[in-house]
Amino acid sequence: ICAGDVIFSSYLAGNKLVYPTRVRQEFIMSQYYFRCACDRCKGIDTLRPINCGSCDDGVGIVWMDSLKDIWTCKICSEQYDAARADEDLYVDVEEQAEAQLKVFDDVGDNSDGEQALLGSVEGVNTLLKYLPSAHWTVIFMKRVVLEMSLRGATELSTDECERYAFDIAEWVFDVIFPYSPVSAACLLHTYRKILFQQITHTESSSVSSGHVFILSAKQQREKKLLTIMKTLFVYYEIQYGLTDSDVLEWKRHVHL
Repeated sequence: ICAGDVIFSSYLAGNKLVYPTRVRQEFIMSQYYFRCACDRCKGIDTLRPINCGSCDDGVGIVWMDSLKDIWTCKICSEQYDAARADEDLYVDVEEQAEAQLKVFDDVGDNSDGEQALLGSVEGVNTLLKYLPSAHWTVIFMKRVVLEMSLRGATELSTDECERYAFDIAEWVFDVIFPYSPVSAACLLHTYRKILFQQITHTESSSVSSGHVFILSAKQQREKKLLTIMKTLFVYYEIQYGLTDSDVLEWKRHVHL
């Protein structure tokens, strides 16, 4: 931070920053009675990618411009206004998934309520198959299922736990970190032990091909995860302090 820089402070707790613009705006309006006009709220809502209905190969992703209320495909540049988006995109599915996930969020650590919602997991997952893997509802659902598994409410294999944790970490780093690095680091606190298990010295187990070291898909994932965790460590340390036991554990695992 340089002299004269403007310092910003979020009105929302870190766990609320994983919601899309319209939901964050609802939170702020209900509690503080104003409409946020920060750069993130005025820009492209990167938490809500939707598959383009015009791209023939199906690889196009449309993004919501929160200020203009227009969806634009990054591949074919096709634009959808609100009415057309409701008709041609899976916005209705997104809204259904969003409504159900808010219920999961309200349950929190209430074990009785959590057990009652277990039957809803399959229904939500059915909706989420229509949305891209980077959509906030898909990541949110992975967080719900993984945290249930950590508490013993659901059963995931070790491989599933590691894959879910990596997907969450990658998404948090790509989407939340640019706006709130401390919140990004703190969001991974719950999954840190699963993430630490995946970090290894990939260089020592790489396959040599001449002078080129070839990494397997798993090793590439581990290498990327190590980069993510090293980057976020600084902000985790800022939040909890140099001597905190969790900070020291994180530091040890990322080889700092």
